[in-house]
Amino acid sequence: MRRALAVTSALATALLLHAPAPAQDRAPAADARDLEATLVDLASRARASTVLVYGVIGLGSGAIVDPSGLVVTNAHVVAGARYALVQWPDGTSGLARQRGIDYTRDLAVLEPLEAQPRRAAFSLAPARPRAGSWVVALGFPGGLQTTDSPTVSLGRVLEGAGDGPAGPALDYSQALRHDAPIFSGNSGGPLVDLEGRLVGINGAVDLERAVSLTIPADVVADRLETLRGGVIVLPGGRRLDPEEVPLLRALHRLLDPLARRLPEQVAEASRGLVQEERLPRVPALAPADFDAGTADRLAIQARTSPRAAVLDALLRAAPAGAVVALADGGLATRIGPEHAVCKASFLPATDRDHVTLAGGARAPLLARSVPDDLVLFRAPRAEGAPDAPHRPVGSLVQARGPEGTLASGIVSAAPRRASATLAAQIRGGGVPEAVERAIEGFARLVERAGAGPLKELVEQLRQAIEQRKAFAAGTPPRGYARVLSVDAPVRPSHMGAPVCDRDGRLIGVAIGVQHHGTTYVVPTTRIREVFAAELPGGRWPERIGQARLH
Repeated sequence: MRRALAVTSALATALLLHAPAPAQDRAPAADARDLEATLVDLASRARASTVLVYGVIGLGSGAIVDPSGLVVTNAHVVAGARYALVQWPDGTSGLARQRGIDYTRDLAVLEPLEAQPRRAAFSLAPARPRAGSWVVALGFPGGLQTTDSPTVSLGRVLEGAGDGPAGPALDYSQALRHDAPIFSGNSGGPLVDLEGRLVGINGAVDLERAVSLTIPADVVADRLETLRGGVIVLPGGRRLDPEEVPLLRALHRLLDPLARRLPEQVAEASRGLVQEERLPRVPALAPADFDAGTADRLAIQARTSPRAAVLDALLRAAPAGAVVALADGGLATRIGPEHAVCKASFLPATDRDHVTLAGGARAPLLARSVPDDLVLFRAPRAEGAPDAPHRPVGSLVQARGPEGTLASGIVSAAPRRASATLAAQIRGGGVPEAVERAIEGFARLVERAGAGPLKELVEQLRQAIEQRKAFAAGTPPRGYARVLSVDAPVRPSHMGAPVCDRDGRLIGVAIGVQHHGTTYVVPTTRIREVFAAELPGGRWPERIGQARLH
């Protein structure tokens, strides 16, 4: 039976289900401090060569591979039209034209229409990384609303190569396999080694084995040489040259106006939502309405990956007193010796003025913050974790539960406002009706003409649309006033748990999960700001001496 795979565009599914990732020999554990310093530096450098790509069917990410602005991305991100909108790392954007697209290997090469200033570009790794090597994935889940910089996730290379196609056409048979979380929006984004070299282009997830799949750098290098002149490569190697196929030129005439307008319209809408969307988007959710088994499935599966055990061993455990256990298995985080916070929408409707602790004791509810989905309550006295200084993207983190570590990972994106629409886009979405109508109109034209190769192209476009089916994973979509992202796969049912740095100091509170690699964390400075009237000492400063706090 063919193994099921899913591509990972911003409007696609990338579910990690069923069997655990295969075991492998582990590389010697690096010192946590040294690894963290490398990751922080790498994240800063690699983000400068990662772009956001808006196509007519979906959106995703891309890697700059030449100082002139040449970009490599996935075919399924830019399928259907010659043009896409690229947002560059400096915040500017502009149209790019396909230099070529290969649907079999899910690769496309884009060149900017206008001359660009010299861009920081990835160099291609000379060979595949060995099993056990650390790798870092970058991308834009949800598009521009995610953050104005790409998010970053960490993983380890696994033994072997991909051994099956992604659906009826895409060939990932020689893909690089790893356990860095990639999900909606990572499509077309870079996978790099710890030296910052491009080892491949992210594109799919093996649904049965919970493994991320990346098109390796040697295939990228070959397509950079062979995809020229707008050529289209179909499954089986059939090549279509626009100069030789009149119907293909007709498709371009049909879709080019959309391709020139639609990406910019989508980008503008994204920017507007970041600035204008009201934060609370969904009603409060009672535990009875939350299917923890279904919601937790992806995070549980991600905890079986090789990276999880290595990171757990590297990190110092947070103080046990940082966690407060609630009734029905809920979790809260201690903010000072006598105060704690938990996720407000998980509280039973009957708990209007109190929080029920494990064992049945009632703790008085002191205040509520709707934009943060948090409540503050008075907890039995105990020592918690000290506040952490500001931790940059790439810093190691762990979420703590009553029995120990819940999940480990790195800071993926700096604190920022997150909209409910962002959450919904990370989880999946639709395709513009105008695009679907245009493709179906072209399909009817091809059917009348009886053009066999173009029928294959129509099928590729239809599949690209079908791959963007919505899915549910994590907590319900809603907005937050200020959150950072971590790639630690915290279970949705464990929201309210403390998230700490590598030395066990408190960074913030896990508050929402949009996918197995996107956990939102409310920073400690935000918590102390909104509950300043109830906490001893009032609002804490953002800096203590030279150290900035989260």
